[in-house]
Amino acid sequence: WNVGGFYDTPVSDYIHLTLHAGYTAYSPDSTGATTVGSDFNGMYGQIDIAHRLNQYVTYSLGGGRAISLGYAGGSIDQYFAHWQANWQIVRKVTLGTSFSYYHGTYLYGSGGTYDQYGPGISLNRPITAKLSSSLGYQFYLRDSSTPGQNYSVNIVSLNFNYAF
Repeated sequence: WNVGGFYDTPVSDYIHLTLHAGYTAYSPDSTGATTVGSDFNGMYGQIDIAHRLNQYVTYSLGGGRAISLGYAGGSIDQYFAHWQANWQIVRKVTLGTSFSYYHGTYLYGSGGTYDQYGPGISLNRPITAKLSSSLGYQFYLRDSSTPGQNYSVNIVSLNFNYAF
């Protein structure tokens, strides 16, 4: 069960604030052959602040707590923080830079924890008035208390976005 709300408002001409908050009650059905976890109740929330510094630079800061309820019992209690900046480097091309950090606890099994963090970079460009594209790279390093769950990952993405 999950209930919550959000608030989205401009603070000034250059600053925008978004808040999310709610409550989750997690009670898995353990009547089958496998028990996927125990009951868990908790608050979740997120705050995001976006700032347009000038016509060339915008950035955002955010953080909060999320309770991710997975299909097969892979549920996680996760705290996170992120920073992203967009730099208008040449006409119609934006360079995006970011850094993300996550600290999570598994709500099933041994209840192991992990820390995951890493930088990202992207190039974004509109193609038409409604179609845009981006080419991105993200690196994550993950340290886990569960044996065999430490890893690093490189993610390369090519996206096309159409606004209706």
